[in-house]
Amino acid sequence: MKAFFKALVLVPVALVIVLFSVANRGVVRVSLDPFSRDLPVLSYEVPLFVVVLAAIAVGVLVGGLASWIAQGKHRKAARRSR
Repeated sequence: MKAFFKALVLVPVALVIVLFSVANRGVVRVSLDPFSRDLPVLSYEVPLFVVVLAAIAVGVLVGGLASWIAQGKHRKAARRSR
């Protein structure tokens, strides 16, 4: 039953990600040089969906790390109570 509900959520999410990726295949320039707008030293041309999905992934990782750090005192208390 648990696997059914997991699939019920994950299949539509995967479908939305695939549809988003197919719809946003246009190439954009990502520049990591804040000083030179015309000829940046560090710039990459990648599809738009890569930029968006990478930003989401970084946000999930940073949020998870912040949550893990914030809950450290609770994990420590649980270890002590064992």
